[in-house]
Amino acid sequence: MEHWSLVFAEPLTATREKLRSGDFTSCGIEETIIRLERFAGIDIEHKHLRAIKALTLDRNKLQHYGLTHNAYAVEARAAEVLHFLTNFIHLQLVWRLDREQRDHAERELGPIRRDLPLIERFVGTRMNDIKEDLASCPEYTLQCADCGKWAAVVTDVGGVRCLFCNAERDHAPEAAIWYLAQAGNQFTTGLSAVPTACPTCGVEAFRGDVLFADAPDRPRYFCFCCLFATETALCARCACPFPADGNRSECGTCTPPSPAVPIPRNGP
Repeated sequence: MEHWSLVFAEPLTATREKLRSGDFTSCGIEETIIRLERFAGIDIEHKHLRAIKALTLDRNKLQHYGLTHNAYAVEARAAEVLHFLTNFIHLQLVWRLDREQRDHAERELGPIRRDLPLIERFVGTRMNDIKEDLASCPEYTLQCADCGKWAAVVTDVGGVRCLFCNAERDHAPEAAIWYLAQAGNQFTTGLSAVPTACPTCGVEAFRGDVLFADAPDRPRYFCFCCLFATETALCARCACPFPADGNRSECGTCTPPSPAVPIPRNGP
């Protein structure tokens, strides 16, 4: 609707003939999202972006390798994406269609709208079943990288187990890397793409963008091995994240600015 060439992976190669015949490669999910935001002015919330990308990975794995997540995780992700899509279609697409196209869209959406509450009731019932267990340890509850629910609990030996979908990572380094799958919030910028060595136990299971259920907007450095945790701060000099231990305002690793060179006076 913004421009027909934008559905092509390479818009400069687009022709009306290729569009009519369907003989072209369309743009992928991530590129589609970029174009919707940049050219169509559509703002998609971060939580919806994450759900769409996660479900896309599920679809690719299912196609090539068979089912990789259990039904709990797939249903939870699918429900979130379907919520987004039904709203997107209603707010952005249907009102632009002619009567015949609108009637066709409504017929196609009917079964989805009918069955979506069934998935939602399943998700709601399961979350209700585990709410007491989750309420006892919000400071150790993460957002699960498999199902997206705030139900992944760090165990006392550093592993992670999701009480909703039963996803489990037994070893601390593996759990820290697994967390990367759902990390990607506004606090991640400048952080290493892999876990680093913990200053307490030395195991490479230390991350600085970890969000827990008791403070989902406040990132912490956290070790998935020894469970050492400290607030994440931003360096006043280079703006990079570092563990906020004490009253330091600088990370200590960036290069100090060069001292100002005095301007010599005129004359002898």
